[in-house]
Amino acid sequence: MNKKLISDYAHLLESEMCEVCGCTEPASIAFACARAMKVLGEKDRRADPAKVSVKLRVSRGVYRNASTVKVPFLKMRGVKPAIVCGLFGNDSVFNPFASLNQKNRKAMISMLWKEKWCQIEPLDKPGLFVETEIKYGKNTVRVTIEEKHDNIKKVFLNGKSVLKAEEAEETVLKIESLEQIRNIVSKKISELEKIALKFLNKQAAIIKKMKRFSALDETERLIKNRMEGGNLPVQTFTGSGNQGLFISVSFYKLYVKYGRRVIPSFLFTLLTQIYMTQQKGRISSLCGLSDKCAQSLTAGLSYWKGDNLETIIHKMNLAGEVFRGMLCEGAQKSCADKGAAILGYLFEKFAGDFKKNGS
Repeated sequence: MNKKLISDYAHLLESEMCEVCGCTEPASIAFACARAMKVLGEKDRRADPAKVSVKLRVSRGVYRNASTVKVPFLKMRGVKPAIVCGLFGNDSVFNPFASLNQKNRKAMISMLWKEKWCQIEPLDKPGLFVETEIKYGKNTVRVTIEEKHDNIKKVFLNGKSVLKAEEAEETVLKIESLEQIRNIVSKKISELEKIALKFLNKQAAIIKKMKRFSALDETERLIKNRMEGGNLPVQTFTGSGNQGLFISVSFYKLYVKYGRRVIPSFLFTLLTQIYMTQQKGRISSLCGLSDKCAQSLTAGLSYWKGDNLETIIHKMNLAGEVFRGMLCEGAQKSCADKGAAILGYLFEKFAGDFKKNGS
C-alpha cells in the first residue's frame, strides 16, 4: 500500500479521536462560545454578564442532548450552563470544561440567574449545528460549528471573516465497504495499529485498575459518570464519548489478557464505526449505541474470532435488527442502562471471551 493512502487512513482515524470531559454536545456549545470570546479578546472580563449578550442557534439533536445532560464543573443540566462554561473557559483544545477555574465559579452561577442576556433558538435542522453570536460592547462575533463537534466552519468579527487558514475543512477519506476495511486491517500496517493502541491506552487511564474487571460494569459506570457531569477525560470517537467507551472498554479487557494480538480486531472496530458514522451521520433521533456501535463492536469481536467477511456481515446485520429503532431520548443516565443492555446481548450472542455477566 502506498504511503499516501496509509497517511489518509491515519489522518482519518486521528481526526475522529478527541479527549473531552462531559457530553460532546454541550462541549461543542461551550467550545463555540469560548472561541467567540477569544476573538473578542475579552478573556479577563468574562465575569461581567452586564456586558455580554449571547444568541445561540442549535440543531434539534444538539439541543436535545445539551438540554438533558449535566455539564461538568457546574454539575448543572441544560444549555445555558454550557454557554456560561464557554464564556469562562478556553478553546485551546476541544475540552472547554477542563479549563475552568474554581475562582470563577461564583460569578458563573451568578450569571446563570441573570435575565435577558441569553437567547437560545432550537432549529428544525438535522445533524450537528451550533452557531453562537456574542456581543460585547460595540463588537460582535459569530462562530459556526457544523458536521463535527469541533469543526469550526465560520468565524465572523463585525461581519468580516476571521477564520484561520489552518482551520479550513480538509477532505477526508471515505470508507466504501466492509471489504475495504477487512483488506486494510489484514495488511497489519504498523502506523494504523499504533493509533488504535494509543487510543486504547489513553482510554485505559479511566478504567478501574484491577486484575479482573467487568467490561460491562465499567462501560455502564463510565457512561453514567459522563451523563452526570463527571470530570473524567474520556476519549471520544466519531464525536461521542459514550460511543468511544462502548467500543473500547471491552477491547481493553481483551488487550489485558491477550496483548497486542487484539489490536487488529480493535482497528477493525474503529474503522467500522467510522464507516457506520459516514453512512448514518453523527447525531440523529436514534440511539448511537444501538444504531452504530452495536454493529461496529460486533464486527470487531467477530473478526477477533476469525470469522470470514460473510459471517461478520451476517452478525452485524443481526445486531442491527435486534436493536433497530431504539430512540435517543437525550443524553442522560439511562444511556448507561441502554449501553449495558446492548453489551450484555452482544457478549452472550457473539463474544466467547466474555461470560454472560460481561466480566
